[in-house]
Amino acid sequence: MVMDNDQLFKHILFQNRYLFSLIIEYIGYINRLENAQKIERDVIRGAQTKGLLLRHIGSDRKINLFYTMLSADNHYTKECRVNKSVLTHQYVNRQSYYANLPLVHKLKHPSLATRTYQTVQCVKWLLKNRYGNLLADKLAKGLVLDFGEVMWTKYATQERLKDFSEDTIKLLIKRAITFYNDNKMPSLGDTMAVTIITFGNKRLIEELLKIYWNKEFNGKYDAMASLGDVALFKRETPTTTTTTTTGLENINITSAMVVALKNGHTDLFRYIYETYHQEYLKENNKMSTYAKESGYLIVAVLFCKDLELMKKVLQEAKTTIPNYTIFPQPSWSNYIGGVLNSILEDPIKQNRYSIRHIFPSHQNQLETIRIVSEIYLNDEEEEELQQLQQQKQVFVSQESVETDLINNYLVLKKDWSGEYKGTTYTITDLSLYCTLIHACKGHLHIERIIKAVGRILSLSDDQGLCRYFSTFLSPKKLIEAASQSRFPSHIIYAKQQIPSSHKYYKLVPRSIETYNTIKSIGLLYGPNSTFILKRAIKANDLELVRLVAKDHGVYVESQDIIVLALETGNPETVVCVLESIYSRRNNPIKLLPNPSARIFHNPSVCHFIVSHFNLLERYVAWPRVELILEYAMYFSKMDVARYYINESKSSTSSTVSSGKSTRYVSNYYYQLQYGFNVFSTKIKRELPETIHQLFERQQEIIQLACRFIEPGRLILSINNIPVATALGSIGDTSLVDTVKSNVAVGESLSPGFYQELVKMAFQWGHLTLIKHMDYKYHLSKIYSMENVKLAIDNNYKHIIDFYLKERNGYKKQVLQLIDTISPKNIN
Repeated sequence: MVMDNDQLFKHILFQNRYLFSLIIEYIGYINRLENAQKIERDVIRGAQTKGLLLRHIGSDRKINLFYTMLSADNHYTKECRVNKSVLTHQYVNRQSYYANLPLVHKLKHPSLATRTYQTVQCVKWLLKNRYGNLLADKLAKGLVLDFGEVMWTKYATQERLKDFSEDTIKLLIKRAITFYNDNKMPSLGDTMAVTIITFGNKRLIEELLKIYWNKEFNGKYDAMASLGDVALFKRETPTTTTTTTTGLENINITSAMVVALKNGHTDLFRYIYETYHQEYLKENNKMSTYAKESGYLIVAVLFCKDLELMKKVLQEAKTTIPNYTIFPQPSWSNYIGGVLNSILEDPIKQNRYSIRHIFPSHQNQLETIRIVSEIYLNDEEEEELQQLQQQKQVFVSQESVETDLINNYLVLKKDWSGEYKGTTYTITDLSLYCTLIHACKGHLHIERIIKAVGRILSLSDDQGLCRYFSTFLSPKKLIEAASQSRFPSHIIYAKQQIPSSHKYYKLVPRSIETYNTIKSIGLLYGPNSTFILKRAIKANDLELVRLVAKDHGVYVESQDIIVLALETGNPETVVCVLESIYSRRNNPIKLLPNPSARIFHNPSVCHFIVSHFNLLERYVAWPRVELILEYAMYFSKMDVARYYINESKSSTSSTVSSGKSTRYVSNYYYQLQYGFNVFSTKIKRELPETIHQLFERQQEIIQLACRFIEPGRLILSINNIPVATALGSIGDTSLVDTVKSNVAVGESLSPGFYQELVKMAFQWGHLTLIKHMDYKYHLSKIYSMENVKLAIDNNYKHIIDFYLKERNGYKKQVLQLIDTISPKNIN
């Protein structure tokens, strides 16, 4: 029988089901990886299109999560990435696969964080913990280093690398590039370069220019633009884009100008614009690219510190670039929103999650709005002329606003002053903020305008302020703004302006005084109580929480309120919220799936729950008891473990009712390795007494769990590879003996369990555990060449010394193995 290639391939696959399954698995992995990378590109492209800044979260876990998911064997969705990156109090419901996964498996045992000169290899860890000199020493000696994910660049600051010579900086960059290439991750080299630009260490950027980038790669010019060194940019680029033969004609000047502007380098932006702009306009083959990417430039130019240069660029863009006769509305809307948010708020606090951001002064913002209005907003189509004439009338100067306030509204006139969050403001400040409100009010950001006006009204109880804003805010919007101030007098004045037929307003008072005022005038609308309560919970204002719960109990039973209270980590706030709900039901609260996922996905919340378990137990019937138990094992909370582990082995039921909650009993299948983690990073590791006590408590918890797991399930639990991995990585001999002693008579651990345990002991350099497994358990093949190679690769000289002295029969093989490995790995 003759078969063609396709038939032969199918025949082989169906004869070998293992090969078939493996190919299917690889295809699925490749598809998921490509999908993840496509989503990454979509996210970045979408941010660029809308002129948005990509932001990162301060938590390392969340920063690194994206790169973890690129290779994770799970589904990956855009929703998952977005939801993983939100702040605690800006949570949205997680609908992805990851919503049901706790983060216990991401937590580490303290022994895994104990570093020695030989074992510490993580560059990020060295820099984060300020062991810069140790890193420099390892670089000089050519020792093994793990650059891992690219976020080590976040901690490679000028201050941490201050003792590095130029040669050491150069070596650091070269070793990182070599690491990514050797580990078949060349794309992370480009990512590393981008993050170095983002975090702005000039010494690293200068070395990147010399080592990493060739002249065809546009990232080189972005790097120089982020430095802001005009002389360097002149030296590395030709005078014009047409006089070079080295491929530099492909330079994207738009990108370089945008980077320079967003890093605050106006002088470099001026040089690039004046040198290359006209050149690009003359060359037709570049015009389409320039026009396509100029949207980013038009948005970025709003950060230009030179207002005259800004005006010149916008005017030329309007007349020379197709499709930009009007300002990009989404970007302009975002800018106006940012201006409104910045009024009476600390810009650093407002943008603390932004990697790079320039904070223009309010005066600069006002002038920017005026320039854009003059160039773009006063020259529209004829049918919009009437609306635009109104906008022209609205735009007023700060001087006229200040005169109007003094002459017609304020009681103290020029001597007016106000106080907000501990800062005193003058009449000049007030007039500037009011002018900004005037300038922004025609751009459809009414919610942000209301919040900004509420902050301004919090400066003083002078009702003249309220009268002033009533000239251009509707009565409904005025009272909503007044409710967010801290003075009841503004609410009373605004109430007098509204028609009697209006009853429902979105009023969100921020204090007991304003809440009682709104309540007394009959404008407290029940459904708004949820918003009021959320503000009170975040501020830990227990008095206001109790008052709102008492007045509007039916509206405050939202489970999002419970989760929000748990996220504060304040026991008094949590009990206050739970008690207000429990008192109406007289039954434990049963959490729904989405709130539960939000709770169990947050290790800090779970630590709070198991630490205050006795306080919370009567209020909540936890839906996923197994996760509570696993977190209790992780945090070494013996009382919680005993609560859920039924100490009566004679019980045959799967659950037993105790009081008003349900407990799991002996036939639960425990993830035993969670008990090895001992304690969270909240506990100081430098206290040996604490560590000793926790190790003792840890063994008690493991013994308790092992005692009440059914024998058949226990051997399955212990034989799990994650258990062996954890034991070998930790390296504690007594912990191994504790687990081994709980194996029932007649049962035995699998060879794979011992093989993984010993492998991890060699990989982590635990010579004491290696000897223990040899002398006490007499494991065969413990000193295999594969394990010895792990010790050599990780530079564990003490293990190699022991092997050569105690195992003379294998000395020749070990020496031959060492000869095959690069000398740089051997100390």
